Amino acid sequence: FLSKSFANAHARRNCQADEEFNQHARADKVDGVARLRAAASEFAKTKSHGGGAQNKGVFPLAAMSFVAVFGGPGEHGYGWHICEQAEAKGLLPFRCLCGYRGSHRVSLVDSAMSQLGEEGEPCA
Repeated sequence: FLSKSFANAHARRNCQADEEFNQHARADKVDGVARLRAAASEFAKTKSHGGGAQNKGVFPLAAMSFVAVFGGPGEHGYGWHICEQAEAKGLLPFRCLCGYRGSHRVSLVDSAMSQLGEEGEPCA
């Protein structure tokens, strides 16, 4: 569960005050979005040079930043967030067996994909 994992270290219940929580939330989201943009840029460069992207969109992202952008496993407005270990065991999509220490996959629906090219906040 997200609430019991280190990925939720910046949750409100772990902060002394709302301002501390807000600072963590902003910093985690900024970090996550910056890393996503860098990975997307690298992916696009690799893909545009022929042969396709070698990493297939796989890149490291701090758990707290990942959660700030994509939330816990399950269905979201942007698409799906899946814990690959739970998926391999055939568990429901909101489950996480790795405690955010293993691989997680995000799949975007078409409407979310179209928003990625627009100015402003990314879909999260």
